[in-house]
Amino acid sequence: MSEMQLSRYQIKTIIYFPFCYKKLATECHQIMYTALGTDVVSYDAVKVWYRKFKSKDYDIQEAEHSGRHTDAEEASLQEFMEEHQYATTQELAKELDVSAMFISRVTHRINVTYKFSRWVPHELPQADKDRRVRACTNLLEYQRKNKVQDKSSLVITSGFTSTTQVEKGVDIRS
Repeated sequence: MSEMQLSRYQIKTIIYFPFCYKKLATECHQIMYTALGTDVVSYDAVKVWYRKFKSKDYDIQEAEHSGRHTDAEEASLQEFMEEHQYATTQELAKELDVSAMFISRVTHRINVTYKFSRWVPHELPQADKDRRVRACTNLLEYQRKNKVQDKSSLVITSGFTSTTQVEKGVDIRS
């Protein structure tokens, strides 16, 4: 028989039937494997449900879950973070009555990170990128102008290899 698409409720009901007839979990799994196909349910899932049934938990209905947070909650978190940019993840979670993990996931989605005791965009704004390019360009021009040359030498210490910089010419730190 070809493999079937069954709901979780149907699978649990099918597992419950052999349990009522005192079949072992291995026998139940073998019956389901033969009748329904290979990927319908794993042996471990059958064992879990057998344990529940043995502990007198016969409820096969899906349990209520709190579910995902809405986009409105994420938007309110983003506004709150803009107002309280120095609040930590734990402080935000306590203030908004959500988990710290939720705060972490939302900050990842909205692309911000907590650095230097405040929330900042994960990517640099274009102005900051341009400022870094100018600083690097100025440093290169300074090195060419003053003919600063670096010489790399190899140092072997206790089996590890590392490089050290030895400067010749002008000391650029002064």
